[in-house]
Amino acid sequence: TGSVGIGTSSPSNLASRGLQIQNTTTSSSTEGGEVKLTSNDGSALESGHRLGGVMFSAYEDSGSTQINGASIEAFAESNWTGSNNSTFLTFKTNESDNSYLERMRITSGGSVGIGTSSPVYLLTVGAAGTETTSLYVNGPSEFVGLVTSKDVTVGGALTAVGTYEIS
Repeated sequence: TGSVGIGTSSPSNLASRGLQIQNTTTSSSTEGGEVKLTSNDGSALESGHRLGGVMFSAYEDSGSTQINGASIEAFAESNWTGSNNSTFLTFKTNESDNSYLERMRITSGGSVGIGTSSPVYLLTVGAAGTETTSLYVNGPSEFVGLVTSKDVTVGGALTAVGTYEIS
């Protein structure tokens, strides 16, 4: 029990247990608290190999069954070389009955996939295993592009500016 401090002898603002990392160096764009997870088995990472992750877990009962509720993990996107170190991040959650699944991915190129592990656009929204895909954008009169292979229902007014095709 208790708290752990790195860079401080009196960690504060933590629940009954926790970790505080404090950097007392003058602040700048390269300074600040840091957690580094490193993978080093003496050889280059191969595509799909895990660099590390942050897991959020708890015991599901008074027994010894520990369940991951959510995670953020980093993986090699391709075989690593001296000039290629591409990675992707996954975000996983546990919906129910220990169905611990990837919900979002950020590729090395910056594309974000929600409901898909293979985003092909800057933002790809998919709903694997269902017939409906939803994308809701709320903002001040901005333009939104939507690419879908499903029927699209528009509630309210639809204004098309520029090139468009409706079939």
